[in-house]
Amino acid sequence: MIARCARCQGTFQADRFGVQTCPHCGGQVLLSDPNAPQGAGDAGGQAGGPPPPSAPPAPAPGSAPAGGAPSSSPPPPGFGPPPAGFGPPPGGYGPSPGGYGAPPPWGGGGRPTGGPGQPSPFADRARLGFFRAYFETWKRAAIEPTEFFRSVRIDQTGSAILFGVIASTLGGWAQSFWASLTAASTRAQMLELSSKIPPQWAGFAKAFSEYAEHATSTTSLVSQALFAPLAAVVGIFVSAAIFHALLLLVRGANRGFDATLTVVGYAWGISLLQLIPECGALVVPIWMAVVLITGFAEAHRCGTGKGAAAVLLPMALLCVCLCGAIALAFGASGLGALTGQMPKGVQL
Repeated sequence: MIARCARCQGTFQADRFGVQTCPHCGGQVLLSDPNAPQGAGDAGGQAGGPPPPSAPPAPAPGSAPAGGAPSSSPPPPGFGPPPAGFGPPPGGYGPSPGGYGAPPPWGGGGRPTGGPGQPSPFADRARLGFFRAYFETWKRAAIEPTEFFRSVRIDQTGSAILFGVIASTLGGWAQSFWASLTAASTRAQMLELSSKIPPQWAGFAKAFSEYAEHATSTTSLVSQALFAPLAAVVGIFVSAAIFHALLLLVRGANRGFDATLTVVGYAWGISLLQLIPECGALVVPIWMAVVLITGFAEAHRCGTGKGAAAVLLPMALLCVCLCGAIALAFGASGLGALTGQMPKGVQL
């Protein structure tokens, strides 16, 4: 049945009679049973109406009304205290703590604008301010990922992507700057390392030195800085697609691709740690993996096991491929050295 609140004039669906709480304003609404005996409910039983009448307490012996002589007739209907429990909730009218309409945990007010969960601070940057919203979101996603991804909205993927692109771009620029400062020493170290490699692996050493020299050249570093935003966008979408395919494989994609893209976008915010020279680039992959596992487990409601499988599977596959490639390269170099030392006329 549909009831109307007398306080805010809002309607809501009720499945029982009696005192109920209005979901719009938090006020108390008394719904009386129309099948109750005559006199159990009257105008006060209508949705949102005044409370039903009740008899006033009996006067003390010997007491008299304020008007003069005592009266034995009962008081007219409508007088008396309201029934027990009827009245405003503790703390006054308004949304209950933690319920619908409660302010977000980062200090902002207002109700969510639609969709499940609460908007991230960065999605509310127009009201909170860009820098405050960005660093509040970074702190929650990096340090409190369980609570953050459990309650964040998954239908605001644009804010998540922009958040990750900004962090990845700044981190990429920082890495290019640090690399430019140490380019000369890096090339010298590569040349020294190549000179110590055995002669049979000279080809591998030469290719490695050429790659290091090209990667630390000014042209390469400038190109990396210019294309950092585009590389971040492509990287977020590609990695989200791979992770979502693996979540589907382990039956963990319970809330669609938007949830995966939201987690990846906010997890890429860890790339901001690349602003720290030397150790930043080493910490980012490990920290990001932890945030991704927690984010998938909470956003998709699939559990930590499936989230870890989706994140660690491609990493394990990549490690296997790299180890295989290195083993093949060294094996080919060793075989070439072995056949070169064979006497003439003897072939393997």
